[in-house]
Amino acid sequence: LSAVWQSGQVATTSGDGALRCWDLSSGSLVSKSQAHRGAANCVDMYVDTKHVVTGSADGTIKVWDLSAGTTPVHTLWACQALHL
Repeated sequence: LSAVWQSGQVATTSGDGALRCWDLSSGSLVSKSQAHRGAANCVDMYVDTKHVVTGSADGTIKVWDLSAGTTPVHTLWACQALHL
């Protein structure tokens, strides 16, 4: 399990490969995405709380735009680079 929080929002990843986003004030689950095929073992959130990055044992790093839905906006495979 990995978690990061900012501005009242929490993003978590876990062994089931899911990315979950929570509202801290209500404790409710805001969204859930099947982020990875393998265990999702790291997560970080941009300061804007709109973008989240997840990493997995499946060899991928994914960038998510939480305002755009449950599909990653970028997927990096091992040995790739992303220029934002």
